Amino acid sequence: MIRTRNARLGSRTVGKRVRALGNNDDTVDLPEGVSRVGAGVLMVLAALIGVWGILCLASGIRVCGGVSALAANWLASILGG
Repeated sequence: MIRTRNARLGSRTVGKRVRALGNNDDTVDLPEGVSRVGAGVLMVLAALIGVWGILCLASGIRVCGGVSALAANWLASILGG
């Protein structure tokens, strides 16, 4: 349960500082916590895109029959040969 140090207004919490889960001493600004979550989501998405790119490259190497064949086919497609 997230507890706040600031006043409560009805059922809504008013204030920007919240305690970390399970810690009574550490408080974190709400915008800082949101930015940490946002950065974590971006890092996870970047990792997934990187893994997808590596898998595509490995698949291309396998289909072409090797790295040199992949490079030759890539150059042929770029240069129009």
